[in-house]
Amino acid sequence: MGLVGRPAAAVPGRAAQGRAHPAAGPGRGQLLRPRRHPLIRSRPTAAPRRARLPGLVVLIVLLRPSIGPAEDRHAEAVSHDHTGVALGDSGRLEAAEAEFREAIRLDPRFADAHFHLGLALERSGQARAAVDEYEQAVFRAPDMLEARYGLASACAAVGDLDGAIRLLRPIVEAAPRFAEARYNLGVDLWNRYKRASGLRDKSDLEEAAHQLEAASRLEPAEAKVHFALGQLQAERQSLAEAVASLEKALALVPGDPQYAYNLGLALRLQGDLDAAEARFRQTLERDPRHALARRALGLLLRQKGDLAGAAAELRLSAGELPAEAQSHHLLGGALLKLDDLLQAIEELRQATRLDPLLTEARVNLAQALLRAGRKDEAEAEQAEVQRVNAEKAGLGRAMVLLENAAAQVKNGQRASALEQLREAVRLSPDFPEAHYQLGLALAEAHETAAEAEAAFVEALKLDPANAPARYWFGRLLLARGDTASAVFQLRKAVEAAPSLVEAHRELARIALQSRDWDAAATELRALLAWDSADAQAHRDLATVLGARGDADEAARERAAGRRLEETRKTPR
Repeated sequence: MGLVGRPAAAVPGRAAQGRAHPAAGPGRGQLLRPRRHPLIRSRPTAAPRRARLPGLVVLIVLLRPSIGPAEDRHAEAVSHDHTGVALGDSGRLEAAEAEFREAIRLDPRFADAHFHLGLALERSGQARAAVDEYEQAVFRAPDMLEARYGLASACAAVGDLDGAIRLLRPIVEAAPRFAEARYNLGVDLWNRYKRASGLRDKSDLEEAAHQLEAASRLEPAEAKVHFALGQLQAERQSLAEAVASLEKALALVPGDPQYAYNLGLALRLQGDLDAAEARFRQTLERDPRHALARRALGLLLRQKGDLAGAAAELRLSAGELPAEAQSHHLLGGALLKLDDLLQAIEELRQATRLDPLLTEARVNLAQALLRAGRKDEAEAEQAEVQRVNAEKAGLGRAMVLLENAAAQVKNGQRASALEQLREAVRLSPDFPEAHYQLGLALAEAHETAAEAEAAFVEALKLDPANAPARYWFGRLLLARGDTASAVFQLRKAVEAAPSLVEAHRELARIALQSRDWDAAATELRALLAWDSADAQAHRDLATVLGARGDADEAARERAAGRRLEETRKTPR
């Protein structure tokens, strides 16, 4: 049992099963100051959130100042960019965006303007639009680390943790003392581990711990780092270390209710009930409506034998969280122990209505009904418990089959892998990862396209945010000539996962074939922001730019493609 429970997204389509945990795991930190201009000022935060903008001197000194050429349009663009920064710094984001857009209109190659527009868009809550501008900045200035950092932040905000991690690793390597980047990398790795819909990669958890430990050494006065590290340590059952880290966080921000609450959870797991109770009560003094602290206090009082006190706290918690099944389940369980059968039945029925798969609530409900003399209803609940348990056993078996199938694919045993995956889908038809892996195996083996399509369709019904499933589904649609539907799926894929380079490549290829030069240029630039060493993409972009009449930039792209080809051919 850890401090941070699996989020609802861990198994798409399922509500999170409840323990008394924080409402969410570590988030991403508040905005820091960007390069050269404080467009967005930093604000204090009580709970750990992921940082979105670079703010350390170590990054700034690595970057070039923007000194524009003598051309009038670029000079005017620089002027608008500076004006936009001043407006953004004063909080006038809409006016700042207009200035940055004008700078880009005057000089589309002006990377700083794209970067600053990305900052303003992200700060105003438009993370996906910010991704596009950060990609433009990275494409035009590949060495602009702050643009890569901004892109990592925006990717995390739209749910593309793979992309954020891919960007942050080289940033940390280039600037190893950049504590905020290490913190963000640790948070993203941890979140990727928790949100995995299929098999989890334990190396993510190990690397997350390493990055958060490094960040805590670099910034010992940063409470949010100790807070995140403490939560992760509790997740890994390193309870003494978790208590120490959470105590550091609370010492740095005395009285913070979230820090006190999480410290109480760690102390309770460690067995120090009196100290845990004190922290829960401290939390409630600061925030009387902290429902999870009330729940945790109620569970602790129940553990101490104070059933009446436990029921009182759990009732208040359920009042604050009326739509959460676990709240009603825990209250119902306490009322059952107090022999208040009618109220217990009411709360437990509500729990099963909210989460039909919450078997613990059904078991208690059956017991309460039996004690109330309602034998037929109790037997019906017991039968439902058996059905749900069989479904859960099917999910467990399906996950084992997925692991076996992955090993078989690596060994070239595709036929056996397909058998395993089909059985996984049969055992757990609501498990999206099983459908996705079946579709992927079929598509890669060039097996029946119709079966592969059906698998991807089912995966997307259960998990619409599965970008790889959309990419592969789009490819199958394209293969059978449904270009419009393919483009729709591929665009949805890059919307959800901007780092999905292959989807950008397919969209670029489709646009090139239809001579949609603007769309082709957009996709190729996005592709090159993620993979600047793609010689073919540089050549294709040169073709597009030539068709649009931009001879100078086309020549630069052709030259870039030639350099990459020559480098590739040079013996090492």
